[in-house]
Amino acid sequence: MKTLFIILKITFFLLAILVMYFASRFSIGSQDDWINAIENRFWEFYFSRLLFTLIAGGVFLLLSILLNWAFRKKIKYKRKMVLYEIAAIVLVAIIMISIAVLK
Repeated sequence: MKTLFIILKITFFLLAILVMYFASRFSIGSQDDWINAIENRFWEFYFSRLLFTLIAGGVFLLLSILLNWAFRKKIKYKRKMVLYEIAAIVLVAIIMISIAVLK
């Protein structure tokens, strides 16, 4: 059971990184609109992209918490580990947005 739990946790984390990568680069407008937003309203654009990417990562955080709940009788998973997961998602989101916006 512990092996399955670890495999599922790693899978969720890798999927979260992949989805957050695509969320950080997602744009409905043209390339000119993207460049214009970066040049004219950088911080507004940066934080709105960050929020969108954090929401995408938050979906996988909720799935991870649901997995913790499903395995609660077999695996001891402390709240400190959930805080590490939250910190990892925020850090990955900041890195992804910084790379997408500052390229």
